[in-house]
This record gives sequence, structure tokens and C-alpha cells, in this order.
Amino acid sequence: MRPRVPFVSSVFFGVLLMADPAGAQTPDRRGDVSVQFSLRSLHEFDETETGFGARLSYRFSRWIAADGEVNFFPGDAGSPAFSASRLEGLAGLRVGPRFGSTGVFLAVRGGAVHFAEAPEPFPCIAIFPPPLVCAIGGDTVPTVQFTGGVEIFPGDRWVVRVEAGDQLLRYSGPAFTADRDVIDESAWKHNFKATASVGFRF
Repeated sequence: MRPRVPFVSSVFFGVLLMADPAGAQTPDRRGDVSVQFSLRSLHEFDETETGFGARLSYRFSRWIAADGEVNFFPGDAGSPAFSASRLEGLAGLRVGPRFGSTGVFLAVRGGAVHFAEAPEPFPCIAIFPPPLVCAIGGDTVPTVQFTGGVEIFPGDRWVVRVEAGDQLLRYSGPAFTADRDVIDESAWKHNFKATASVGFRF
């Protein structure tokens, strides 16, 4: 068998390049805290909502950073409303290079979204399975989010990020959606989400 040392060495060298510790090409300020505004389409409920939140980020290297964020969507969902508000928590990684005062990235984050109960008694028809709007109030669902974006560093202390992508929510059944799609046990559903943020670096 031919030795595999050259191949292993190449892979190891590539990993070192990706996870190169902060140095001349990495910003000295590794962390930032941001305030942000989000727009999300809840496809299964034919709803578009806006929210606000905060994010804490830390850059491990010139390519890799970690994020943790909390977002609040205060508006009622549905008419009549089946949820008074939504609260979500997400954490994950961003990967991408920086070119001077700008950068591009791909991000994956996971967490949960809590649907508050309806602000008033919500009428539901007595059928089985029930409509999803009748089962979601007060529930917390898992979520995974995939986005891509750009970041701009207008000064030594500030960063602006804009990103957009797909947020998947896993709804539990039995239930059926507005377009008559039956959820037996559970199902992941796609939703568009965009976020803009302004952060202070430290």
C-alpha cells in the first residue's frame, strides 16, 4: 500500500489555514454585541412578521465565528390571533473571509421558537386532526436556520451585517396546515428570514 502521509499532511495544513489563530490578518477585536431587526415569513400560517433582538458574537479565527442571539416578534399572528407573540433563541457558527473593511459569510444556527398563547380565546372546530393554528399556541418548536450575508466594518468599533436565508421550523402533529398539508407526527417547514444588525466591537 502506498503511504498516505502526503495526503494527511495536506488535509492537516488545510485545517490549520481555516482555523488560523488571530494574527495579522484577523481583527484584534474578536467580539461584538449587536442590536438587530428581523423580517420573517411564517409560510404555514400565511403570515409575515417583524421583530427585534440582540446578538453576541465571537470570532475564533479569520474564518470562523460563533453567534448567540435572542429575537422577539411582538405582533399577533393570525386573524383572529392564534399567538400573541413569538420568542426565539438561536446559536451557531458563521464561516467566511474578510477582505479589508468588508466580509462575506455563511451561517448555520439552531435553537427554538416559542409561540405565545392567543391573546383572547381562540375558536377552533372540533375535528381530528385539528388545524395547526389550534395546536401551536403555547408551544415551543425546534428550529434550524441557514443564511448567507455580508458584513461591513465602517470603523474600528462598529460592524453592520445583513443576511437572509431559510429558517426551518419543526411542527408537531397530528395537525393540518392552511393548505391542507397533514402533519402526522412532525414535519420541518421552510420560512424566509432576513436580518439587519448594527454591532459594537470589543
